[in-house]
Amino acid sequence: MITAGRTALEVAARLPGALLPVALLAAIGLSTRSLFTTGLVVAAAAAALALSGPLGAAAAEHWGRRPTLLTGAAAHVVSLVLLVTAVDRFTHRHTVTSDITLFALVMGFTVLAGLTVPPVGAAARGRWRPLRLSPAEGLRRDGLREDAALVLAGLLTALLTWSAAPTAGLLAAAAVTAAAVPLFAMDSRVGALDEEQQCSGRREEDESETPLRTMLPGTDAARRQAVMAGAAHTSEPAQPSRLSIGELLAVSARALLLGGGAALLWIIVLGSALSVYQGGWSAALSIALCLAAGAAAARHSGGVLGSRPQRPAALGGLSAARRRRLLSTLTVLLLALTALMSTLMGLTPFSGVFSGWFGLMLVTLTAALASAAMGGLLVELYQQIGQPQFPAARFSADQLRQAPSHPDHAQPDGGASEMLLGGAMLAGSVLGFAVGGLAVSLWG
Repeated sequence: MITAGRTALEVAARLPGALLPVALLAAIGLSTRSLFTTGLVVAAAAAALALSGPLGAAAAEHWGRRPTLLTGAAAHVVSLVLLVTAVDRFTHRHTVTSDITLFALVMGFTVLAGLTVPPVGAAARGRWRPLRLSPAEGLRRDGLREDAALVLAGLLTALLTWSAAPTAGLLAAAAVTAAAVPLFAMDSRVGALDEEQQCSGRREEDESETPLRTMLPGTDAARRQAVMAGAAHTSEPAQPSRLSIGELLAVSARALLLGGGAALLWIIVLGSALSVYQGGWSAALSIALCLAAGAAAARHSGGVLGSRPQRPAALGGLSAARRRRLLSTLTVLLLALTALMSTLMGLTPFSGVFSGWFGLMLVTLTAALASAAMGGLLVELYQQIGQPQFPAARFSADQLRQAPSHPDHAQPDGGASEMLLGGAMLAGSVLGFAVGGLAVSLWG
C-alpha cells in the first residue's frame, strides 16, 4: 500500500512537466484558433522544457535535491499563474497594451515555466542506488512513471478543457505542482541522499546522466533496451567503435524526423479538432492516444517485459539497418496520410465522408499509428548509438553484478551520441511546431 502511494505521488510529481506542452497547446489553440501562434508558443515551451532536465539535475547536484525541488515548485507555480494571466489578456484583448507586447509576455512566461519545471526525474533517479536498482530496472520504473504522466496529462487536459476553460490545464499544472512536488521533496529517501552528499563533502556523479527532455514517450524504454543490448554481449570480447560520420548524419536525420513528426502530429490533430463544432477539447484526447501508442510501441519493441529483446516476428528477421529504414519510411508515409486525412476534412467534395467527428477519428487513428512507428524507431536509434553511460563508481560490486550492462562494452562515444540524438530531436520538435504551425495554417 505504501509502495502504491509512493508510486502515485511520483507520477503526480512528474505531471507538471508533462502537462505544460499539451495544456499550453489547448490554451493557445482553443483561445486564438491560430495554428501558427500556437506552434510558436509550444515550440518555445518544448525548447525550455528540454533544457529544464539537465539544468535541474545540475542544480540538484550543487544545492541538493530537496531545496531545488521546493524552489523549482514555487517558481513554476508563479510562472504558470503569470502565464495564464498573459494568455487571458492576449486572447481576450481586455487591455490597451499592444498585441505584440502581450505575445512577447506569453512567450517569456512560457520559457520561464518550461525552465522552472521541478527536476523530479533527476531526484527519482538518484534513489536507484539506495533502492538497490540496476540501471535497467531503474530505467524501467522511471519509464513507466514518465509515460503514465504523459498520457494522464493529455487525458486531464481534455477533461478540464471540455468541462471548464482552455486555460484550465495550466491552472491544474500549478495546483499539482503546489501539492505533489513538495510532498515528493519531503520523502525521507530524498532527504537521506542530500544528507549523504553533505557528509561526504563532495559532489557525486549522477548515474542516470539526465538527457534532454523531449515530448516523445518511451525514451526510458529505449534507453533500457540499449542497456539490455549491451548485456547480451557481456561474455564476448568488447570491440567498441565510434559511429562514422555517415552514421551520425543518419541518426541526426532520423532524430529530426522523430521530433518534427511528433510536433507536426500535434498541430495536425489540433487543426482537425478545431474544424469540428465544439470539438477542440478532443485534440488533447487524441494527443493522449498518440502518446500511449508511442509508449506502447517503444516498450514492445524494446522488450522491456523480458530479459531479452523481443520484437514482432515480422521485424525480427530483418537487420538493424533495414529495420531503421523500414520504420523511417513507415513514419513518413503515416505522417503524410495523417496530413492527407486532415486536408480532406476541409475540402467540400469530401465533406460528406471525411468531415465531422468521423473524419477526426480517422485523423486520430492515423496519427496514433504514426506515433507507434516513431516509438519503434526511437528504440532502434538508441540501440544504434549504444548503451547510455552509468558510472561504476556509484554502484557496489553486488549491484554491478546485477546490472545488465558493463562499462567495457559501452561505445566510447555513447554519451556524445546520446546528446546528439536528444539535440536533434529537440531541434526537430521546435521546427515542427514553429514551421508546421505556419504550414498547416496556410495549407488549411
